Amino acid sequence: MSTSTFDFEKFSALQSLELHDYMEPLIANTYLRISDYEVDELMDRLDEYDHFHLVYAMLICSNFAPERFVEFLPKYLSHNEMSVRAAATNILRKLKPQLITPRLIGIVEEVASEQKSDYLRTLANELKVCNKDN
Repeated sequence: MSTSTFDFEKFSALQSLELHDYMEPLIANTYLRISDYEVDELMDRLDEYDHFHLVYAMLICSNFAPERFVEFLPKYLSHNEMSVRAAATNILRKLKPQLITPRLIGIVEEVASEQKSDYLRTLANELKVCNKDN
């Protein structure tokens, strides 16, 4: 498999389907190169992105800086866009057990309570099981 390099400027400039066409091969490529600076830039701009950019930024940040990104995840469980909520849920489910802390579980439970969501309560319970195994 070839190595692909992330281009932050291109990522920022593309919209909708063009963004999808650029990012999907990069996300699928296990040999993606991205600088620490670019990961930091993505994290710094999470609240500025439309939902298309946000989902891809979340995927990149969760792969390249999961320890730092995990604290941002729970707020996206109540995002307006289903694609963002789904990405946040999938990322949380794939976290390494050592990243699942009682604090993270508590925040997910708070979001579940605020959203009156049985689905998120189930997610919080799944995270508890992972935390117990840790």
